[in-house]
Amino acid sequence: MKKINLICILFYISFIGCQKEISNNVSNDCSNITTEKIIGRYKLTVLEEKLANGSIKNYLAQLPACELDDIYNFSNNGTFISEPNTLKCTSTDNNVQGTWLLDYDNSSKEYYIVVKISTSTYDWGPITCVDKSTITTYNEFTNPNGIKLYEKRVWTRL
Repeated sequence: MKKINLICILFYISFIGCQKEISNNVSNDCSNITTEKIIGRYKLTVLEEKLANGSIKNYLAQLPACELDDIYNFSNNGTFISEPNTLKCTSTDNNVQGTWLLDYDNSSKEYYIVVKISTSTYDWGPITCVDKSTITTYNEFTNPNGIKLYEKRVWTRL
């Protein structure tokens, strides 16, 4: 009986130890943001805002279906392509092409994906995590009424 209890205790300790190790590996993934980790095709899967009253507003649910299936392609040669995919908002809805790069802001110590399309520049970020399956950004901003809000976006790799 003592032998069985000892085996159970050792199994429990080894199981808890493995869980902790796996958890640490996941967090390390997010702390190392590189261009190589971003390269790929993505779809926006989370777009939410934390309002002043603490509630979360899901903006993704308000987007038309033709925007929900858009694909964002970050190529290894610095080319960015936004593809309307199968559902097009208009008959003239075509791929939009530009360039992208990973930028680090020394003053804020944050990473951004900078996308340039024609004469417009878009900053995606700050990036809080890039792992094998997602890019996550979490932006804190103050609205015109002086209220601090938070926006979270997650792009999932296809």
